[in-house]
Amino acid sequence: MVDIKSIAPDAMDKSESDEKEHVWRVLGYGNPGTGKTHFGFTMPEPIVCVDTESKAHAITDKFDKEIYLFQVDNYTEASEALDQALDLLEAIRKDDGRVGTLMIDSMSNMWDWAQQRHMELAYPGREKGEVNFNSALSGGQSDWQTIKRLHNERFRERMINSDYNLYWTATSSEDYNAILSGQPDPPAKPNGEKDNQYRATELIHFIEGVDGKPAANLKKTAITKWRFGLLYYPTFDAMKEIITSIADAEKSDEPKTIGDLKDSFTQDVDIFDGDPDIIYQNKED
Repeated sequence: MVDIKSIAPDAMDKSESDEKEHVWRVLGYGNPGTGKTHFGFTMPEPIVCVDTESKAHAITDKFDKEIYLFQVDNYTEASEALDQALDLLEAIRKDDGRVGTLMIDSMSNMWDWAQQRHMELAYPGREKGEVNFNSALSGGQSDWQTIKRLHNERFRERMINSDYNLYWTATSSEDYNAILSGQPDPPAKPNGEKDNQYRATELIHFIEGVDGKPAANLKKTAITKWRFGLLYYPTFDAMKEIITSIADAEKSDEPKTIGDLKDSFTQDVDIFDGDPDIIYQNKED
């Protein structure tokens, strides 16, 4: 019999992989006032928030949780805060075993700030509108390659390579590529670096529901095939309950209907095999 551990000591077998706890990496996007920041403070504690908008403190008093807040005004301050945030989460994990949450509110600002930082380094004294970011730099690298390195390698990947739950917020806008391709009424997309949504395990679109109530549509999860729509007053615990219940049903030998699943949830939601934003739009049409 092959001694797997002697050949590949770092390889996990299936049983070890199955027992590995899921680390939640959530990107929540939507218009202002739809509950993105509120959702972040429902994530597993301790919650360490890098606040790029200097307004998260306005709602922390609503939560009886362990929260640490960094308020920053530019790329350099945010990068320094990220170092301290990761150190703090690691110290707590080593002390009592809790795996907390690193929250960036918002990653849209970090994408803008990476561009501003590049302007400071490559074009000192010039305004952003005065420079064509497609121009080549020394060594054949474009401006955008350098900007992506600031945002992706020096900021985002430090979080991706950590052991903590992540929650990023982003503003939203219309998908202009979809509009140009002729897609009628395309759903909104998160602003910022375009690959952020692919580096998250869960993608949530925060919307204004009936009577202005905050709601959320699950656009993507790494755990299940099915997604949910119109989760009112969304929280992390509610999202987790729905996703894990669906995952358990998908793995079960006993078939369950959508009705069976919905009856097991604490909150009433719609369940879809597909993008809830598009399905709702098609229903309206």
